[in-house]
Amino acid sequence: MCRLFVQLEYAHYLEDQDTELRMLDKYPHVKELFMRYNTLLPSSAPVERLFSFGGIIHSAKRNRLSHKTFETLLLLKANEHFISK
Repeated sequence: MCRLFVQLEYAHYLEDQDTELRMLDKYPHVKELFMRYNTLLPSSAPVERLFSFGGIIHSAKRNRLSHKTFETLLLLKANEHFISK
């Protein structure tokens, strides 16, 4: 029953013509997701971690990587916790 309620809430949200941010108050589940994924991180730690990963990948043995390969390896390393095992 609860899952049906959430699906109905999302359907109503998608049909709503209101574009003001306060309209999220009518849709608590949508607002929760919005707050989780559309807020800034309060520190520079993720950026510093990304530069650290870049230093690990761009080593003396890997100095001829193309930009595309480097970017792919960096994103794979940074997002490895999202990969299912």
